[in-house]
Amino acid sequence: MIAARLHEFGGVPVVEEVADPVVADGESLVAVEAAAVAHIDVTVAGGEFAFRPELPHVPGTDGAGRIVRSSELAEGTPVRVRGGEVGLTRDGTWAELVCVPDESLDAVPEGLDMALVATFFSPCVTGWIAIHEVGRVAAGERVAVIGAAGAVGRVATQLALRAGAMVVGVEPDGERAADIASGAEARRSLDGVEVDVLVDTAGGEGLQSRLESVRPSGRA
Repeated sequence: MIAARLHEFGGVPVVEEVADPVVADGESLVAVEAAAVAHIDVTVAGGEFAFRPELPHVPGTDGAGRIVRSSELAEGTPVRVRGGEVGLTRDGTWAELVCVPDESLDAVPEGLDMALVATFFSPCVTGWIAIHEVGRVAAGERVAVIGAAGAVGRVATQLALRAGAMVVGVEPDGERAADIASGAEARRSLDGVEVDVLVDTAGGEGLQSRLESVRPSGRA
């Protein structure tokens, strides 16, 4: 099979032919149709994660494809791959085939876009936690989302709108303003705006000044 393998931390993965994975009891073999490049994958590849996998290593913590062999699911079943140390201590989804623990599989409905299946988890869960668990957004509150045209920002914006909040979507790059979810007020900065909740996906040097836009007893 073909895989993108990491031979040194901080280096560029090498696309090369490698042996097909061997499936053990309690594992399934998946033909990968789409794989995500998540922040954690970049962190692992850079050698900056809490632990380092043995090299050479196939990154990829998220993916989607179809069952080739499994004791749990029928051949051809479309699945999402995540968890079970896939892409961390064991080879991941940046390959034509991936061997994964059965518990890291979720069957998905036929006909879904596999690229969406592979990539939705990180931005959707991050956005949900920001709005509902950390931000505890309530109807009528004003919420600012920094980086509102990005993957996490778009999800957070839509979730805040659905919660009944007034949303200010901030994108310093004016060309990306069109990508901010409909219903939000699009701005290039947070200057002069006071908010109840700040969701900042950009960070960096401007974070401290943006925190000053949060009302007393607000959340960020």
